[in-house]
Amino acid sequence: MSGTLPRGWTWATPDEIAANVPNALTIGPFGSDLKVPDYRAEGVPLVFVREIRAGRFGDARTKFVDEAKAAKLARHYVRPGDLLVTKMGDPPGDTAVYPSTRPPAIITADCIKLTPNTGLTIAEFLRDAFRAEPVRTQILDQTAGVAQQKLSLERFRTVRLPLPPLNEQRRIVAKLEALQARNRRAREALDTVPPLLEKLRQSILAAAFRGDLTKDWRAKNPNVEPASTLLERIRAERRKRWEGSELAKMKAKGKPPIDDKWKAKYNEPAPVDTTGLPELPEGWCWASVEELSTKVVDGVHKKPTYVAEGVPFLTVKNLTAGPGISFADVNHVTQADHEEYIKRTDPARGDILISKDGTLGVARLIKTDAVFSIFVSLALVKPVVRDMGEFLELAFWSPFFQERFKATGSGLLHIHLVDLRAAALPLAPVAEQEAVVARARDMLRVVERLDTTHVAASASLKTLVRSVLGKAFRGDLVPQDPSDEPAATTLRRQRVDEGETLGPSAYGGRTKRAARRARGKEAVEA
Repeated sequence: MSGTLPRGWTWATPDEIAANVPNALTIGPFGSDLKVPDYRAEGVPLVFVREIRAGRFGDARTKFVDEAKAAKLARHYVRPGDLLVTKMGDPPGDTAVYPSTRPPAIITADCIKLTPNTGLTIAEFLRDAFRAEPVRTQILDQTAGVAQQKLSLERFRTVRLPLPPLNEQRRIVAKLEALQARNRRAREALDTVPPLLEKLRQSILAAAFRGDLTKDWRAKNPNVEPASTLLERIRAERRKRWEGSELAKMKAKGKPPIDDKWKAKYNEPAPVDTTGLPELPEGWCWASVEELSTKVVDGVHKKPTYVAEGVPFLTVKNLTAGPGISFADVNHVTQADHEEYIKRTDPARGDILISKDGTLGVARLIKTDAVFSIFVSLALVKPVVRDMGEFLELAFWSPFFQERFKATGSGLLHIHLVDLRAAALPLAPVAEQEAVVARARDMLRVVERLDTTHVAASASLKTLVRSVLGKAFRGDLVPQDPSDEPAATTLRRQRVDEGETLGPSAYGGRTKRAARRARGKEAVEA
């Protein structure tokens, strides 16, 4: 890699900056050297890629090998102050410095260890250098086009690092760590925002379905039709639609009824048992989901055969990808399969989808005429009154419903349809429902704007980190000192004559020919 560097800087490879000690640059053990059965509950700890990414070492998931096994793996030891680099990942090249608070450990196969030559560089500087654009670009180029992104040891050796004078490295690290401390405080402050926004969102919905948001509206409109009368009409309309549907089925089979005995098959929803339920505002009443719906069903119970093009097939991820229903990342089924599925579950505009597996209780009003089918992880609620969709969607999101809805789940994050059908909702008079929705939506839009601002601030913080790293490795972050020995001079001083040992390499003290043979062996292993 070529490029203009600040005065006193030079390019250096991992071999050139590694300490002149055995195994200063190496990879973790492979194959029979270290197997899962070797793991123990105590002994010498192991270092895995996940710990390098998280920067945590010695958590509850730490695994160990016994002392005898560790002795055979001595070349793979990592000690405090060593730089660790991930070989695998998306992309590879994450780095961490093994902390001074941890005992020596053994790196695993997907880790690279670099013990820095402290006369040339410090591990904390190298850690930041690997995160900076000049080095990240090289790593991405090294792994581009590879099916499984992997940074082999031989590829790692070709990476060129921008190396300032040693004293300047120390100044850069001190400045970066001070800025990163401020960044952490800002990030911690931003991390407190989403829970607060969610708490505000739930407070708004709770107030909406306690009737608090429309208390003044009721004072100005005392003579509206009560919700109990609305519920009576809904129950009557529900039965009427069932009878119409059943009659159509019988006639289609050529068996029209000769009397009304068939109507006795109708299952009248049981009224809500209000014992233990909170008191509602005057004019409101409780209603079950089943009372308010002509159908409460889930999607197809078997995983379909997906096709490249066809009818969209929605799962929980299509409800949780963002506001509304997302068709951006969706599987497809054949038209024939779709037509079979909708005999049971036929989603349409005005219906409500609710996630009943995994992430529970995500409710989305269908506001599209798009044709699609759904998986068993989603429930479909068809309101009797199609204009009540907005009100019911908010009611499903309200804390009262969410807490009881999720509490009924048995097993691992699952809701049964019988529980969903029996769940109670606070029902406002039809005239008041519009006011509830309008006022709640207005307040929720404020929360959404705050959430958007938070997301933008978080993104800006990440951009700031990249910008600071860019300045650091352009030589613009800290002042340069003309009295600092140039990095190239320091590097030359650390090397020995061509005919002698390799110098600061992974093979300290061997001839170049022997080092090349050893490298070839490790390249095969990697």
